[in-house]
Amino acid sequence: MNWNSFNKPTKFFNMKTKLLTLLTFFSLVSITLTHAQESTLGKDVREVLDQYGSAVGSKSFSKMADCFHDDAMILPEGKPIVKGRKEIIESFKWFESLDFAEQFIIEEVITAGEYSIARTRNIASWKDPKTAESGNFEVKGLLILKPDQNGDLKIYRYMFNNNGE
Repeated sequence: MNWNSFNKPTKFFNMKTKLLTLLTFFSLVSITLTHAQESTLGKDVREVLDQYGSAVGSKSFSKMADCFHDDAMILPEGKPIVKGRKEIIESFKWFESLDFAEQFIIEEVITAGEYSIARTRNIASWKDPKTAESGNFEVKGLLILKPDQNGDLKIYRYMFNNNGE
């Protein structure tokens, strides 16, 4: 009997085991890096939405507009599309005389290349200090975010329904 014939299958299985081990290792590293990247992107989205909510509460139209990409669009259901920084600032002026607060609850973040897509539930409250009239409402939002020329994540498209009216 030739004992060398038994070494060949063992070498083959050892090589196969090594390849499977390496493949498993690289798969786990890839999954871990992907999860870490998604977690970072989710955190970045949260920071942008927190910054936007804070700007809304402060009634700083320029700070609100700073949260948007230069060629951003706001697409409210049943209303005209708002395009670009100048129109965005003008569109915010409707609640200049109100006390307004908005909180974004992120329900999902999906990444596709440089884009992050966030599905949100927005809870807002308002009060007119002159009349003491007030109200609360909730809308569903869909935001597409992408980095600007400096690499900062900004709102690129913002769509929401008008359940609050």
